[in-house]
Amino acid sequence: MLTTFLFLLKFALIPVKDFGHISMNALIILHGHHAYGSLFKFWGWRVLVQSVFLMLLPWLITSHYISCV
Repeated sequence: MLTTFLFLLKFALIPVKDFGHISMNALIILHGHHAYGSLFKFWGWRVLVQSVFLMLLPWLITSHYISCV
């Protein structure tokens, strides 16, 4: 459980350092520009997954802490 959590945390937080890319990709996915190709679609989905994960992060930490106590 903890290993999976740390892996997901690593996957979610490494690209978050570059907020410029995240903003750009969020705009691309919102506007639906197909001219940018599949690379931006991939990054757009990754940003979406990261956003959901970061919203769930406090709940995951709390539930893990409670289960350990």
